[in-house]
Amino acid sequence: MRGDILGIFTKNLLLQDKKGRLFLIVCHEDKAVDVKTLHRHIGASGHLGFASSDQMRGVLRIEPGALTPLALLNDEDGLVTVVVEASLMDAEQVNFHPLINTESIGLQPADLFNFIASCGREAVISDLGSAAGDAVVQ
Repeated sequence: MRGDILGIFTKNLLLQDKKGRLFLIVCHEDKAVDVKTLHRHIGASGHLGFASSDQMRGVLRIEPGALTPLALLNDEDGLVTVVVEASLMDAEQVNFHPLINTESIGLQPADLFNFIASCGREAVISDLGSAAGDAVVQ
């Protein structure tokens, strides 16, 4: 279904910490993410939980299933902190949904970071910690 698209496909998670701060986690699609310990690696306050569909629609103006760092374009209030898995920095291309989940677009990591900067943000680069624990998102 992906055709001939080269590069690494990503998994994108919108999480919220106990203070209500939103974090968009961008990682390799096969990365196991331990949401119980992730806060220690990304500067969040306390444990993280998944943001609601309403928050995704309200803040990023996208539908669940279409989450992408490209949605930062719609985050006019700067509420979302982007966290990119460090290993993606070595990829030739990383692939995302272009605001809808029926297509994919590929960017070089440098272009992704240029886009994030054009939205007035600086992405956090993290190894995302280990996948030990029982609250792992596959």
